[in-house]
Amino acid sequence: DEEGVVVAGGGVAGEDIVYPSVYVASSGDLKLGVQALPKEVVQDVLLLEKTFKAYWAFGTIEYFYITSDLFDEIVIHMSNGYQIYLSLEHSLQKQMNDLLLTEEEIGEGKMSTLKYIDLRIENRAYVCCDLEDN
Repeated sequence: DEEGVVVAGGGVAGEDIVYPSVYVASSGDLKLGVQALPKEVVQDVLLLEKTFKAYWAFGTIEYFYITSDLFDEIVIHMSNGYQIYLSLEHSLQKQMNDLLLTEEEIGEGKMSTLKYIDLRIENRAYVCCDLEDN
């Protein structure tokens, strides 16, 4: 939920928001009713989901994966099989702008070959495409 508390299943309905599925790689036990994520990370996830719904044309978010107890990275798993890697230590707005510019650079024709986009290093975008699909 919006406080980062573990709830059953994914996509849980709140008062006027549907929460996305978020998986957390944790060294501790995650239990129902216990906070698993800092509130700031939950807000970041909700912002990312809102931004993707508004601006991203190449697939929908399947789920978010928080990569460690440090809450410093997030991997967005897209419904059409590729991933987007982001750093929670850098501006998400800047990374989203970089992502949209990268999308333009890749072009619609090659988006179907996409394996991942990595934006974790500031001012860089690393893209992996399946060259055999060309």
